[in-house]
Amino acid sequence: MKKMMFFLLAGLLVCPSFVAALPFDTIEMTLSHGTDTHYVAFPNDISRNYYIDYHGTYTLDGTLQENVEIFCVENADWEPSSTEYSLLEMTAINDDIRQKYLQATWLANQYATGEATKEAAQLAIWETIIDIDMQESAGADALLTKLAQLTEEAYSQYADKWLLAVAPTIDGTFSASDEGLVPQNYLVANPNAPVPEPSTLLLLGAGLIGVGLTRKRFKK
Repeated sequence: MKKMMFFLLAGLLVCPSFVAALPFDTIEMTLSHGTDTHYVAFPNDISRNYYIDYHGTYTLDGTLQENVEIFCVENADWEPSSTEYSLLEMTAINDDIRQKYLQATWLANQYATGEATKEAAQLAIWETIIDIDMQESAGADALLTKLAQLTEEAYSQYADKWLLAVAPTIDGTFSASDEGLVPQNYLVANPNAPVPEPSTLLLLGAGLIGVGLTRKRFKK
């Protein structure tokens, strides 16, 4: 199996820029990937194998997040010289490209909830962010078909569950592309995302409503 560390061709590079706002945190993240790849045949003898299973280990707010599932959203033909990443919330992404990242959070959550495989979610994210056909991926195509039927409100509901890890880090005054660098960025799970209200509380509330209605009926 051909070992390929990077998947994006120079002619297809995407250099997103981010708003001039400081990231809310910076992390040191070590990356790893599985051995499974997805082969894509490009013209001009530049076909490649794409890694499809990425993991990251980092510490956020003093808590170690070890070997967690992450998704690559951009890449380039160079290896980052640093493991330092700026963490951005989806609201810190420019309006003109934010929609694609919001869609990527929905795709990532399809894997997180067991609705899709890691490969299908990863390939669909690349197709969405980079606008490139990953070819011969029925799972990714099914996800993208479902995504196309959703409203912005529907695919944006998971935005707070994911963060964008940007490398090289940014300081709020420039983007990586301003320095002539193409970022190799990742979606990482947000451990501080709001937790839905426990179902037990919902059941309790329903029970109290039922008791109230019953008492009201007996009073009549």
